[in-house]
Amino acid sequence: MARQSFSISKVDVGLVTNLPINQVVWADGRNISFKPGEVYKISGKTLLAITDNTSIRATFTFKGYDNVWRTLACSDTKIYSYTNNFTQKKDITPAIPPTSTATDTWLFGLIGGVPIISNGVNPTWKWSNYASVVTPISSIPQICKALAVINNRLVVGDIVEGGYSFPARIRWSDIIKPEGTGWARDLKLSSGMKDCISPHTSREGIDRIQAITNIGNQMVGFAERNIWFGNHVEFPEIYSFMPLDQNIGLAARKAFTKTPYGLFFVGQEDFYKIVEEVPQSIGFKIRNFIFENINKSAINTSFSYYKPTLKEVFFCVPFKDSTIPNLAVVYQIETDSFSFQEVDYTCQTQYFTDTGILPFEAVGNISGQILKQDDGFHNNGQAIDGWIQTGAIALKDSNGNSLEDINKIIYEIWPSLKAQESTNEIMIQVGTTDNLHEDINWSSPVAYTIGVSRHANFRKMGKWLYLKFFSDTLNSPWAMESWKMKFDIGSSR
Repeated sequence: MARQSFSISKVDVGLVTNLPINQVVWADGRNISFKPGEVYKISGKTLLAITDNTSIRATFTFKGYDNVWRTLACSDTKIYSYTNNFTQKKDITPAIPPTSTATDTWLFGLIGGVPIISNGVNPTWKWSNYASVVTPISSIPQICKALAVINNRLVVGDIVEGGYSFPARIRWSDIIKPEGTGWARDLKLSSGMKDCISPHTSREGIDRIQAITNIGNQMVGFAERNIWFGNHVEFPEIYSFMPLDQNIGLAARKAFTKTPYGLFFVGQEDFYKIVEEVPQSIGFKIRNFIFENINKSAINTSFSYYKPTLKEVFFCVPFKDSTIPNLAVVYQIETDSFSFQEVDYTCQTQYFTDTGILPFEAVGNISGQILKQDDGFHNNGQAIDGWIQTGAIALKDSNGNSLEDINKIIYEIWPSLKAQESTNEIMIQVGTTDNLHEDINWSSPVAYTIGVSRHANFRKMGKWLYLKFFSDTLNSPWAMESWKMKFDIGSSR
């Protein structure tokens, strides 16, 4: 009797942890991602530069008024500038150095080619003379814990001014005047402020401003449990603000990112995308698993960024007992899918060059290293463990009848893997259980050589079946487009 077969041809559906395990294609994985038509092991990182062996807290890439691309790298007490693809470093630390710590947030803006820099604990700086160091900005609020540049205005929030703290206040400068008289309320009333105190029933008396950004010309002020939208209005007010008042806010000051597809952010209990002033939940597929395991006491360290080349939004969060982000929940926009990746870095930036080299992404880490992202198939010489596991597979016979209560014997797994330069191995395991939610009994891994093997042989019996694909050695990429298995029907005992 010919063996029966079962196949999965749509593998780009992402990980799903919020449904029964027998209703999903992929149940878990690490260091893999999805793109239309495939699931693949992620690439790695290679070393670009080392600052001073202290943790890099933030990076910011910009083109200055001299038409040169630079990347700023900030640690707790130092600020460096890199040029020429990170081959040249300049110490631009101010005369009175920063005094920030791991819990403080570095923020950046750019007005007329002049970077504006804040760490939320020291006076805000500017770097107006690239031949010198950064210097404090005059007449700006003394401390700014939220900062952005919108419509050529410097906008700050959660501020200290006149010796008093105003956590709910948003202030904006005159156009292209981020210091001095640019903050004065002149006859044009072109600068101004807003205290974000909800006019409606609210759980909090004031809304502490977590972050400020924009959607086009509209200002967006994130609070911990609210979102304020500031729209341009006629003289004399400049902005008119209204709160969302849906008990949805921003979990951490840097846990949002702008993309051509909308504004994405990490909330207190979900992941969101803002469309036309309405936050839309996007996290249903993995929400419970992630938010039940986030370290709530360290959620304020979360950060987010966007990879335009892959159309991916990264939500980097402290998972389980970690006090810093160690897991990236990756949302692939084109496939509406999620994957999980390990995080061993503290910040990310997209780097542009002056020498015709294509833009690339770079990350900084706690060892003071700056690394090129998505370069090579190892992490600066260390192997990447990339794996993905299916949900529970029950199978049906040739007549469409469920085989849920009948043992199946798996003989062959046929993965369809994309052609690649290397002929490395991908490992395959078959797992079985007699009931759902039992511990899976896994076979020994069987090697499948990409571009050489036709299938992997097994002899494994059970009622519920699981597959795991992985590689955990140096330079072992793979990209899968489909898979099928061949099996026989056993007994019901």
